[in-house]
Parts: sequence; structure tokens; C-alpha cells
Amino acid sequence: MKILIIDDEKYIGQSLYINLKYNGYSDCEFTSSALAGQDKILTNDFDVVFLDIMMPEKNGLEILDTTLKAGVKCEFIMLTAVYDIPTVVKCLKTGAFDYIVKPLNSEFILTALKKIEERILLKNAVNIFTAPMAFNNFITGDQSLIKLMDYALKIAVMDCNILITGESGSGKGIFAKTIHNNSLRKHNSFISINVNTIPEQLFESSLFGFKKGSFTGADKDSEGFLHSANNGTLFLDEIGDLDTAKQVKLLKVIEEKEFFRVGSTKAESSNFRLITATNKNLFEEMKAGRFRQDLYYRIKSSHIHIPPLRERGKDIIVVANTLMAILNKSNNLSKKINSDALVNLLNYEFRGNFREIQHIIEKAYFKSDNIEITTNDFEFDENKTNNNPNEILSHDENKIRHIKNILKVSRTKNEAAKKLGISRTLLYKYLKKIESE
Repeated sequence: MKILIIDDEKYIGQSLYINLKYNGYSDCEFTSSALAGQDKILTNDFDVVFLDIMMPEKNGLEILDTTLKAGVKCEFIMLTAVYDIPTVVKCLKTGAFDYIVKPLNSEFILTALKKIEERILLKNAVNIFTAPMAFNNFITGDQSLIKLMDYALKIAVMDCNILITGESGSGKGIFAKTIHNNSLRKHNSFISINVNTIPEQLFESSLFGFKKGSFTGADKDSEGFLHSANNGTLFLDEIGDLDTAKQVKLLKVIEEKEFFRVGSTKAESSNFRLITATNKNLFEEMKAGRFRQDLYYRIKSSHIHIPPLRERGKDIIVVANTLMAILNKSNNLSKKINSDALVNLLNYEFRGNFREIQHIIEKAYFKSDNIEITTNDFEFDENKTNNNPNEILSHDENKIRHIKNILKVSRTKNEAAKKLGISRTLLYKYLKKIESE
């Protein structure tokens, strides 16, 4: 989190600055000038501002009101030397998150920051669920993914072909459907086809349709997927698995928007928007001669790559906790995943991405009779952990690895020390050892 401290009493401000640094909040700034502080708020993206109420240049309540009206999106914790109820109430009504009475109590400060961090994570998750018509069932708090979603919504209104890449289970289908639902074609059909599910001999008749009597079993005229997608969206999943003969036929349709039903000599047209997806690297497939260069550039007017879950770091925790919240709401329970179990989730590769983490969480949830989900409740594939099973580590090396993992799921070093059951002094000794490696 990015934090700013504004307090005209330099000793108090500097003490708070040192305290925050000591507890792991490294991205922290301090100023004793109210006006300089206000400028910093307006020109930077802070997550939290500690703001003194009584200052000579401008009081904290005025700064709070000015910056919030300017559209600043951060949380304010007001600092006051005197517990004046009307002033405190006014600050909270104006939009402050909390207040702390001087002399500052470290425990109160860390508790307030923990609540804000939880609120930020919840906002990121909830925004995805509540965005109109956007990204249902796609859970993330990762800012780069949220930017990718914003990009997808921007190009949704442009009538261009889109290639979506990513591993199986990463959410390619959700992105494709969301793009359609936010496009100018949203009131027409979204035809989704996994090309691997179409039998070899039925590819043309499925895509183009066929005339009665054109082959054995064709007892009536049939419209194909292209006709059904007219004025709508055609989504071809696993496009990288098409053989070159089928690629030629698809390229011709994309270029001309015309086709012939099997057994017909009459050209038909379809005004479809094409979205394709694959878990393969099509550029490498093209270089190897397995995918046509002309088709590659036709389907890739715009490109969206969805990163795998294992590359999203702490987003794994956001996904896991959000899935737990959904299950709790459905079952009227209040189960949670303990910190050691979260560490194990972070160490797991999730080759099946969202589908796999959803399966693991749901199975553990219904398997466990306890309120707290532990590592023992998870059924992992041992071959999918980030740790090398053949790697033999010493006791100290295992301890350092465990400390690193606990730090990943802890908001502050103070919290990490509590989870590890050691003093902060001992934790800092370990950190020095880690940094020297």
C-alpha cells in the first residue's frame, strides 16, 4: 500500500513514519506541511492518508473535503489530539475511514490498516461481480488483469476480430462472452464452438450447413453455425487445433463472408464477428508450418492474453477467499482457510487454472467438518507443486522457505511474526539472512 502522513508536529509524524516502515509498509511518505500534503494527495495515487485535523496552514477536515470532492480515491485516517465528538463525527460523515486519538497506539494503527487492506481486496473482487454485464464468474483483485478487462470492454464496441490466448481454464470463454455482451451485436446470437468437438467428416456441414440429400442421412435442409451467427458473434475455441485444410476453408469465409452449404451451388452470406481462442502459441505454430500465416493475421486484429493463475501471485488468495465467501453464502456457514493452507495454495501450480482451484476449494469445503479449512483438506496433485520433489533441503533451508511463504500471505511483518510464533526481532534476523542470500 502507498501511504502518506500529514502532521505539522514533526516528531509525531516521523514516529508514525518509522513505525509503519518497521511493520513492513515500505511505500510511505511524510510531510509536516498541510498545503504540501494536499498537493501530494491530488497529484499522486495513495491508498491511505494519515491526516492530522488541527494544523496551522489548513485543517485536516478542509483537506479531506477538498480532496474527496476532487474525486480522490483513497482512505483517510484522521489524527486528533483531542477527542472532540462533533469534529470526529463530521470527519466520518465527510468520508474519513477512521480516526485515531493521540498519542498514537501502534496496535490501533495496524488494525486500521488491516481493515483498509481487506476493504481494498473486497472492492477489487466485488467490482468484477457487480460491473454491468461484465465478467461474471471471473474473480480477480490483480490490477493488470483488471486493466486487461478494461481493454476487452473498449474493443468490444469495435467490430474487429479478436484472438484470445491462455491456458485451459484461464477464462477465455468468459472473456469472449463478455465481449459479445458489451458489443453492438449483443442482441443477436453468440455461437460458441469448440472445434475439437466437431467430427472430422462433419466439419463443413456443421459450419456451412447442408442441403437435403447431399449425403447419407441428410433428410432435410440444415443451417450451419455461420448462418446462426449472422449479425452476431462466432466464437471458435481451440482454433490452434484446426488442420491446414480446414484453415483454408475458414480463411476464405473470413475474407469473403460468403459460403456454400454442402450440396448447394448458391452462395450465402453471414455478417458475423469472429472471436477465436487457443491454448497454443500460434506464432510458434505458424513458424513450424502448422498454422497459416494469412489466417493468423486475419484472426488477430486484436489480441488478449490471459495469464495463468500461478503467475498472478497473491491473486490466488483473492480467488480462494472469494470462492469461500460464495460457498459460505450459499450454505449459511462461516468457514475460512487458515494461513498455512493459503501458503500451500500459493505453492501449487494450478495447471487447470480457475477450474482446478474451484474444484479443490469446493471439495475441501464439503469434505471438512470444521470451520477452518487446513492443508489436509486439500487434495493436491503432488506433481503440480512449485517445490521440486527431488530437492533435498536442510532444516534451516526449509525454515527460510516457510518464512518466505508466510510473508507472502501476511499484510505486515508484525502479522507474519505472530503467524510464525516468533518475535519480531527474530523475524528480522531471518530477513537479514534472506536478504544476504
